[in-house]
Amino acid sequence: AKQVWAGLWTYRAFEEREFYRIDHLSAAMGILVHPNYSDELANGVAVTKNLFDPNWEGYYVNVQKGEDLVTNPDKESIPEEFLVAELTCNDGVYEIQYIRFSNRVPAGETVMTRAEVLRLVPKMKQIQRHFRNKYGGNSRFAMEIEFKILADGSLAIKQARPWVE
Repeated sequence: AKQVWAGLWTYRAFEEREFYRIDHLSAAMGILVHPNYSDELANGVAVTKNLFDPNWEGYYVNVQKGEDLVTNPDKESIPEEFLVAELTCNDGVYEIQYIRFSNRVPAGETVMTRAEVLRLVPKMKQIQRHFRNKYGGNSRFAMEIEFKILADGSLAIKQARPWVE
């Protein structure tokens, strides 16, 4: 808890508040506590925009089997990466375009099933819509979302934060 609180007073945090004229004494730090999941089927990070082509609306997903990290993977671990886009307006038809396949699943298989991807996308849309409005409605705004596929097959959103380019 002391490390989290100390993060509020780093030089960078202080300068950021100073730049935006935020009263330092009105700032506060919070901690989110969530369950520790065991026997995860997959874990991943998703961004509510297409990171490869800003002219093609979509979502970016980076996911790995089990509890193998995607943010700082072991040098032997290659996570799966793909883009998801809605092909036609509001009828739920999605295209999944794979960029790279995981080396932790057999060739020809994917870490997430199509059904799991189709459960994730509406959650990403909901998070994007909610926070875009909170952050002023900028069309380039995106969220970064950490998620898990749990042992029972359910989807858990671990955390979400604004995407910083």
